[in-house]
Amino acid sequence: MLINGKRRHKTGLVNVNGTFGRGSVGTDMTTIPSNSISRIEILRDGAAAQYGSDAIAGVINIVLKKNVNELQVDINSGANFTSEHSPTRKVDGEKVSLGLNYGLPIGKDGGFINFTGNFNFRGWTNRMQAWEGEIFHAANAIERVANASGYDISKLLDSDISDVQQYAAQVDYFSQET
Repeated sequence: MLINGKRRHKTGLVNVNGTFGRGSVGTDMTTIPSNSISRIEILRDGAAAQYGSDAIAGVINIVLKKNVNELQVDINSGANFTSEHSPTRKVDGEKVSLGLNYGLPIGKDGGFINFTGNFNFRGWTNRMQAWEGEIFHAANAIERVANASGYDISKLLDSDISDVQQYAAQVDYFSQET
């Protein structure tokens, strides 16, 4: 990855078996404020010849703005509207983004300094509804009592019904019919 034609990082991304401490760190493009970008160029084919073997798949060149005495303000917002929530909340995933960019000229030779900042907020998203079915049923209670008694519950269903009946009788909230 390049910024104004200069390498941002000296190495390519190499991940080895997903293990920490191996390979090298890739470029975190979120550290470049989007309001500072003039354009993005994708360099292919001859990139490896110019930038080395780690650029064999291509190179991204991010060209930054050179504007002076111009203030650019970008505001974006949005949210997700859904019927999957409770009656009181029908919106989630709110997003607000504010970006500012301003360039100041330096000297008489066309020099400049560019100030850019971004603020981003993203709200939570939750589509979970309240569970309406059973969570615990008779089989869970029998397994719990058998396990507490030291019985290997993996054998409970392979045994005859007498073991199930024995531990079912020890569940205090079961009716006699259960």
